[in-house]
Amino acid sequence: MHRLDPATKSRADVRRMFDAIAPRYDLLNRVLSVGSDARWRCRAVERALAGFSAQRPADVLDVCCGTADLALAFGRDERTRSVTGVDLSRSMVRIGRDKTAAERPRLAVADATRLPVRDAAFDVASVAFGLRNLVEPERGIAELARVVRPGGRVAVPKAERERACSAGTSRTCSRVSAAG
Repeated sequence: MHRLDPATKSRADVRRMFDAIAPRYDLLNRVLSVGSDARWRCRAVERALAGFSAQRPADVLDVCCGTADLALAFGRDERTRSVTGVDLSRSMVRIGRDKTAAERPRLAVADATRLPVRDAAFDVASVAFGLRNLVEPERGIAELARVVRPGGRVAVPKAERERACSAGTSRTCSRVSAAG
């Protein structure tokens, strides 16, 4: 597996690494998590969509979406109106598009630290385990908070939240809830 030095990694390094592992990414997730990744996604969707309903559905953004497994899980839930997934890796998005052809998520290539989205565009913004790969994780958290509507939710796994929020972005991080 590819490893990047956190102190010297660049966006181009991250993109190249994920483009290289994209064909094996889903298999690696299943094997390394011993299948628990599917259960985690179900819990993450439940927590992120708590309070929404089919009558009051959420618009969801999944950042660092990889091959779109979490975006697909959101899309299958009746409490979502729309789901958009973005990832820095074209190869990951291409594989995700192959999986989502008949389902709801829209996928695009985008940098999580510079989202091409207007302010307050989504009810929920999620990131699974992508923060650790961002060159600027604090900026990624700030972008997630920027695109969420007032009263919305930023959903980040607890370990990822603690790592990203330990850098002094407490005002932004106060809007972040643990997912999964």
